Amino acid sequence: MTWPAATCPAAAGQVFPAVDRNIALGEYVVPIITALGHPVCPPDRAPVLIRCRIRKIRHTLGYAPRRTFEHTLGELIQLAGISGAARPGI
Repeated sequence: MTWPAATCPAAAGQVFPAVDRNIALGEYVVPIITALGHPVCPPDRAPVLIRCRIRKIRHTLGYAPRRTFEHTLGELIQLAGISGAARPGI
């Protein structure tokens, strides 16, 4: 993913969350934070809904996911759980 973004002039100054579907940020960040063993502390205000959309990365970089969202999230949660267990209290 880094190479296409670094070599595509249209990508200059852009941010591309590489998520393979349109999804709310919390739908994948919260499970990873939880797996790391950290609490998720919502703010004392109405939450801001941030969505990651795949259209921009597909259109600009020609991105096509190799795995499903569920597969990738499962792997990230597993890695986060291993990392969180290895570093308690961090």
